[in-house]
Parts: sequence; structure tokens; C-alpha cells
Amino acid sequence: MGGNIWTWKIIDNKTITANDSFSSEEIDVARFKATGDLSLQVEVSGTGKVSFSYELSNNGIDFVKPVGSGDIISSFSSVSGVNADGKDIQPIILYMLPAFMKIIATETSGSGYVTVNAWLALQEV
Repeated sequence: MGGNIWTWKIIDNKTITANDSFSSEEIDVARFKATGDLSLQVEVSGTGKVSFSYELSNNGIDFVKPVGSGDIISSFSSVSGVNADGKDIQPIILYMLPAFMKIIATETSGSGYVTVNAWLALQEV
């Protein structure tokens, strides 16, 4: 059984227009005794679709998307999710634990907009 679970609101009511992206502030993963167990909860409204991905860094300056990593959540809309209400929660599968990470939200419909709220959870050892 793991230790403390930490949560942050990493995207707060941010509107993202067609084909644009928004990056969360950096999350200092290294300050926690993390197990690598992370999850992302999202709430989406608007006319577009959004995908969520991550970028990692060990120096806190250069953030990169690891080769071969996919989206955490793809083409999500205000009517996606189990209850068709624009809400979902998904695990973040990392094959390595970085010092820092950012969550990236990208509008993918090409013609709409989305308003996004997102929370990250991290479990300590």
C-alpha cells in the first residue's frame, strides 16, 4: 500500500482555441517520494476536442515528449466520458520517473474551442 496522495489543479478554466495548445506550470516531481503512480482528471466544455499529453525534464529547463509516448487522453469533447459529460480520469503511464513534468492540452478539432480544468494526482511510496 502506498503513502500520501498529492493533488494539484494544473489547468484552471483555460480556454484553448482551434489548433492551439496550453502547457501547465512545471510540476516538481522530484520533491516527492513518488512511486510513478499518477493520474489525470479532466473536465472539458466547448465546441472542440482536446488531447492531453505530457512533457518531461530532468533539468527543469528543456521539456520533451519522450519518443513513443502517446496521449494520455485523445480527442476528448464536452460529450465524451462515461456519462457523456466531458469528465474523465485516466492513469499516466511513465516508464521512467522524471524530475519535472508538464501536462499539455491541445485543441484538435481544428475549428472549435475548449475550456479545460485538470487535476493531477501523484502517489508517494
